[in-house]
Amino acid sequence: MFDTILLPVDFSEPSARAARYAGAIALHTHSSLQIATVIPSLEAGADRTPLLRQFMADSAEESIHALGFTTFPEDRISWKTIINDSVSNAILEYSASPKVGLVVMGTHGRSGLSALLLGSVTEKVMRNIRKPLLVVGRGKDLLTNVSHLPARILIATDFSEASKAALQQAVRLAQLWEASLVIVHVVEIAMTVPYTPLGVGPVFSSDSEAMNEARANLHDFVEQNVPENLPCDWIVAEGEPAQRIEEIVNEQNVEMVIVGTRGHTKLERWFLGSTSERLLQKCSVAVWVQPLLP
Repeated sequence: MFDTILLPVDFSEPSARAARYAGAIALHTHSSLQIATVIPSLEAGADRTPLLRQFMADSAEESIHALGFTTFPEDRISWKTIINDSVSNAILEYSASPKVGLVVMGTHGRSGLSALLLGSVTEKVMRNIRKPLLVVGRGKDLLTNVSHLPARILIATDFSEASKAALQQAVRLAQLWEASLVIVHVVEIAMTVPYTPLGVGPVFSSDSEAMNEARANLHDFVEQNVPENLPCDWIVAEGEPAQRIEEIVNEQNVEMVIVGTRGHTKLERWFLGSTSERLLQKCSVAVWVQPLLP
């Protein structure tokens, strides 16, 4: 499925969690694993060779033990040190290699002070990458070793081509991992702010017609895109999408979420920012971001 899985690391706990996902996926897809560490460039004219050699040796040894790869096949794992003052640019440039089929990153969340900080590195990578991206945060530590894979996967859909691509990827993974699917469509509740002398706040209203139409659309969407022999539940909910998805994650014992992204124009980035980024901030499990590839 993937030739090479790229795993950027900073040797933090989120990196270790991301490593378990990367290792598990690599083992079950017979992929190679490329561990990459980004360090800033040194002063112009300085001889970097001795430092780089020592750093690469230390990085490789620390990766094996700290990231839990003592049992991973040696011939399918490699380490690379990338010299770049921008961590996000380095990841984006390296991920553009035809061999890289998936990038797995750890993120510290909104308050983290490490290099892999949501809102800077992860956000920039997510908005610009042209490969599938799996983001592992500080939520539930569901994978305790590289032999475990998510057994229940949630796919968020809005019936767009991007979410269809995400569902197709989810079906492939579920078949490979013998997992079940939960397909969710969230109808956003309409909000109005009526003017009254008393200053009453916003009024939220449900639209039963929209809910019924969504149920019919989701039924057809599942029927057309999910094989009959694949265990699958589908849910139509209402509310703020990222919040409702997180609630369903907990209710349905979901271990991974997959969401599609539309592309990279300004308008498409607005859609990404409105759901996927908020989902990454809220979600307690790993989030797979599937771009709509040409």
